[in-house]
Amino acid sequence: MKSIQTKIVVLIMMVVILCSGVVGGLSVWRLKTVSDQNSAQIMNLSCREEGKKIEHIFHSVEQSVKIIARNAVKSQNMEKVLQDNYLRVMYIEELRPILLAAANSTEGAVAVYYHLNPEIAPPDAGLFYSKTNYNQTFLVQKVTDLSKIKPEDKGTVDWYYKAVEGRSPVWLEPYNNGKIAENVVSYVVPVYQGKLLLGIVGMDILFSDITKIIADVKPYENGMACLINSDGEVLYHPTGQPQYTVDNIEEWNEFVADAENNSDGKNAFEYRRNGKSYRLTYYAMENGMSMILTAPTSEINRENNQMVNNVIVVVIWIIIICIAGAFTVSQSVITPLKDLTRAAKEMASGNLKIKLPTGSKDEVGILADSMQQMADCLSVYMDRINELAYTDPLTGVKSKVAYTEEVGRLEKSIEEGVAQFGLVFFDLNNLKTMNDTYGHEAGDRYIKGACRLICTTYKHSPVYRIGGDEFVAILRGADLLNGSKLIKRFYDRMAIINRDAEDPSEKVSVAAGMAVFKEEMDADYQSVFKRADGNMYMNKSAIKAGEGPNLEVERLQL
Repeated sequence: MKSIQTKIVVLIMMVVILCSGVVGGLSVWRLKTVSDQNSAQIMNLSCREEGKKIEHIFHSVEQSVKIIARNAVKSQNMEKVLQDNYLRVMYIEELRPILLAAANSTEGAVAVYYHLNPEIAPPDAGLFYSKTNYNQTFLVQKVTDLSKIKPEDKGTVDWYYKAVEGRSPVWLEPYNNGKIAENVVSYVVPVYQGKLLLGIVGMDILFSDITKIIADVKPYENGMACLINSDGEVLYHPTGQPQYTVDNIEEWNEFVADAENNSDGKNAFEYRRNGKSYRLTYYAMENGMSMILTAPTSEINRENNQMVNNVIVVVIWIIIICIAGAFTVSQSVITPLKDLTRAAKEMASGNLKIKLPTGSKDEVGILADSMQQMADCLSVYMDRINELAYTDPLTGVKSKVAYTEEVGRLEKSIEEGVAQFGLVFFDLNNLKTMNDTYGHEAGDRYIKGACRLICTTYKHSPVYRIGGDEFVAILRGADLLNGSKLIKRFYDRMAIINRDAEDPSEKVSVAAGMAVFKEEMDADYQSVFKRADGNMYMNKSAIKAGEGPNLEVERLQL
């Protein structure tokens, strides 16, 4: 007959192996799940954020062209106006300042034109302005004479015929504009009075402005971003010569369907190429173009795999230690075993913040110490994952992931009618110039200095880094009530720092814009953010013009 000690030893061995296996398995599963969700969410957020930067440029062009097109339609008989030399000239001169104003107010615009219908007006009648870089002003150019275009060369003036033939606005994919010797993307709108075609209005933006945004995106060590059209053809690839298009990915249609149904940003599409596994996310823009972000799965999972291996090793060692100690267990371990069992259940349910009774030098004490070590190790690993996801590694402030969750909480408070907050949107000036002139280490110091100024001014408000050179502070309580004073103090401190700075990287140039949630005018958080963004750009323009920030606008927000 087996002794009670043997039975207890056997029982302890079974409990230890079972609990360690359950805890270890749950921990490994949880680590992998959280890591996969966080990496996919980070890739989706990065892709969406960079894609929205590009889409913002496209929207700006569309709005400007539509404004010109609306002003081009007059109440009088336009066919008579276009056919009469004097009336046509007066009509064109009336549109000239509108055309220039729209072009000058549009980010990235390098050419703007209004070509009259050659079937009514002369074939070279209209307006055409262009510039080759942002340091130049728009200069008048000769309007293309459509009568001199041979039938076989009709493709060179797609900017006219595609809009006319389609009878609707159209985005043209990148092509070389011979008049300004640049690759451009064009948005063209046909202008009608009733059924009468008056002409087309168009605006060009440099394709290089779009590719610069994409080229700066590099997820992980060997990840990349590229731009495709609606047919899956690659419009821009960082290597210049892409080795594949999305047509080469057999699961592309399956991915598109999955992406359209995936709105929580927690998944990424997996595919294989040349025997290697990759993860991919994309952001589809309204004009048919899409931005793709992809990286090797091995790089994305590198840290997760290391953590999983560490957890497995820890669990194995704990099992070995506990089994070895179980051989000397006696009757006195029965009561402590109950405590250990309860603790194991807590760990299996995901609660790693447990405290086991320690101090005993017998076998039960060793078992308790070992399980406590395992819980502490797993807790450290889980805390590390959360830290990586919610803290910006360069500045130490909260990350874009933390900002996204905070925005969700604010949206919920708005829906419940209890929202009381404001925000300040900060945008660093001249970061690219700092990086290009003094190097990226100086640029990092520049970012840290700006972040330090923001945090010391808004001591009672959480600060988030939401982009390379963009920060947001969410204001509540005293900081919200003193918003106008704080933003003045911010600019005053910035002036003192710049006055005393000896090294260029120690200087700070930040444009800030504040907005406060107002229930009668803000339906959601983005409405408040857009007002803060608008105020920031007003102050940025004023700072660049040497006029200083417009603090009166910030005061009116309160």
